[in-house]
Amino acid sequence: MKFYCYLLLTFFTVAAFQPVQAQRGKNKTVIEAPTFPMDATGQITYTEVVDLAGTPATHYKKGSAWFSSFYKSPSSVIKEKNEPESINGTGRFFIKYTDPKSGAKSNAGTIMYDIKIDFKEGKYRYLINRLGVKKASFYGVENWVKENEAEYDAKHADYLVQIDEYFKALVVDLKAKMAAAPAATGDDW
Repeated sequence: MKFYCYLLLTFFTVAAFQPVQAQRGKNKTVIEAPTFPMDATGQITYTEVVDLAGTPATHYKKGSAWFSSFYKSPSSVIKEKNEPESINGTGRFFIKYTDPKSGAKSNAGTIMYDIKIDFKEGKYRYLINRLGVKKASFYGVENWVKENEAEYDAKHADYLVQIDEYFKALVVDLKAKMAAAPAATGDDW
């Protein structure tokens, strides 16, 4: 008899809390993953040719100044300088995981990427590609975009939003610094 009472009590306890759990699930915020620019090979690639009056040498100086202002340690980012044609580098930044219950943020990983800026007469081109999560071997961010992949997780949508926001801010900053007038030089006082 005690067994049946215990079983009945357990059943009602579980049944009583079941609607609460279902309601919690309904209140979750669904994060929509952004649409990324893809190249012909299926890699995420941010690229654009920007018209800008000037010579490759002046564009190179502005691009070099941008690297120095945008990155904390530009010497660790810049891998190759071909003055005045291009600057190649490898950047990285952290993405954060936000705990849905407490709202606490913690480091979720490091995103690595290649960046190249080419300079020509009257224009420059930026190319940002090879976005990957820092692991033992290359793991492209494109794997997080594909919902049917075995490793897909809903939290990846939040990471993808952070990645997209980072690169959009990078591009806006680059364009602003490249369009700015060069600083006056000389001893005009």
